[in-house]
Amino acid sequence: MYCFHCGSRVDENADFCHNCGQPIAQVQIQTSPMEKLDADGIPEYIGKYKIRRRIGIGGMGIVYEAYDENLKRNVAVKVLPSRLSQRPGYAERFLAEAHRAAELEHPNIVMIHDVGTDAGRSYFVMNLLAGESLEHLIAKSAVSTKDGLQYVIQLVRALGFAHSRGVVHCDVKPGNVLIGSDGHVTLLDFGIAKTAAIQENTAIGTPEYMSPEQCQGHNVDARSDIYSMGILMYKLFTRRLPFTADKKIAVAFKQINEPPIPPRMLNSDIPEWLEKIMLKCLEKNPEDRYQTTSELANEMDAGLRVIYAEEKDRRLRGEKEVLGPGEKWRYRKRLVVGIFLGALGLGALVWGTIATINWFELQNNEGDENQIIAGSEYTVAENEVIINIISRPTEATVFINDRRFGNTPLKTRLQRGRSYTLRFEKYEYNTLETEFTPGEGDIVSFEVELNVSTYGWLNLVGPEGADVWIDDIYIGKLPKGRLQLLSGEHKLKVATQGGLISREFYVPKDRVVTIIAGADSTSKPPAEVGELMDIEQAEDILMGGGGD
Repeated sequence: MYCFHCGSRVDENADFCHNCGQPIAQVQIQTSPMEKLDADGIPEYIGKYKIRRRIGIGGMGIVYEAYDENLKRNVAVKVLPSRLSQRPGYAERFLAEAHRAAELEHPNIVMIHDVGTDAGRSYFVMNLLAGESLEHLIAKSAVSTKDGLQYVIQLVRALGFAHSRGVVHCDVKPGNVLIGSDGHVTLLDFGIAKTAAIQENTAIGTPEYMSPEQCQGHNVDARSDIYSMGILMYKLFTRRLPFTADKKIAVAFKQINEPPIPPRMLNSDIPEWLEKIMLKCLEKNPEDRYQTTSELANEMDAGLRVIYAEEKDRRLRGEKEVLGPGEKWRYRKRLVVGIFLGALGLGALVWGTIATINWFELQNNEGDENQIIAGSEYTVAENEVIINIISRPTEATVFINDRRFGNTPLKTRLQRGRSYTLRFEKYEYNTLETEFTPGEGDIVSFEVELNVSTYGWLNLVGPEGADVWIDDIYIGKLPKGRLQLLSGEHKLKVATQGGLISREFYVPKDRVVTIIAGADSTSKPPAEVGELMDIEQAEDILMGGGGD
């Protein structure tokens, strides 16, 4: 384990850090104790509310869909389980959540209708919301930049309102955000929100979304929620968390000490201005982040206006508008009724035309068996080949000569004898690019196997303040430590006083590469040092242990 104050590696049984003398192991990471709540069963009634089904588990209780027999409406009832109500402080925290949320009347914050106690179990009643959590939405498919910004701006406005009332949410994450079918955003679960200074040395929340100060059990303010918003945006636009580990305490350590991978390295479609917003939210020092949600919302509003202006400009130039996954059906469904009615009117004409064309094709193709593939519905010309593209795993996106053709498995026609470049892309797998030239045969199968993405680390040392680009993406100024990169080849550029240094380097899987860029020389590339240093040695040096 490591000291949270100076980062030195310390013995797990030590009471004090040998390097800085600070107490060890005071900070406890507390997560929700809700893993075994199923055993409570589903009651028939809670108060005056008839329970229909369980719909979820929040940070401080079980949520049921219920029916208010007095007002004849469906509601959501959140109940503190009996086993938790016996624990000191839990009932008070549960009711405090209800009171905090009830005071926050905002269109993007869940509304509280009633609070009560039944058979020793505290509960409160909320409006029943339709939709799906942002977490499920991200897992299901990629979210377009425009849709994602619209969600985030609503969420930031809700947080801003809570902050104006002195409430810090402390658990901002996709699982606590509900997206309606119309794109309306609702912020849920104020179970661990704070209205004043929290207890020191107790870190309560979800470590993957906690700010460094929250991980250390320090007092938190609105800037802690802004850090969590940075992680939420990172997950929304890259579909990956910036910091993960097998143990919660290790995730917390990374939140405190390690920089995130620049988002555009994971998703090149992210605009540069949006990457800057995310990285500013993720600054370790609260003073370096946005100080208020208003500042953050204004930056995102400006970015959204840029997107709208670009779309308008494309329309004026007659270019096809680029739609995100969530927008395509919304535009297409406007045409469904017209297309359906038109199809009915033209049905007889279409079928007559098809029959006539088929008759002529049969006459023209009589005796030319080379154009018909026996036992297949496909008809190909002499110079064409049908290619059956398969990948393991499936659902990889296929690009042929940089044009997107769809997801595997798929079939398409290619010209015989012509060379093509096929590229396969899939989230969490290495991109595969290969050349293919169709040869003999009318139907050809082309199979590839994709490898799971692996990572290594890069340390960059050189003239302080020199600008650095990796794979043509600007990542900041030297020095840079513990940059997590996909294993494989990368391009490095360093702008020094002597000029621009360019070179290629390779990052092995689970290894650390250290590169020293020359201060003034451009006649030779930067040197590599300790290229095959293992993780334990590298961490020992980085954390001040000095190595062997």
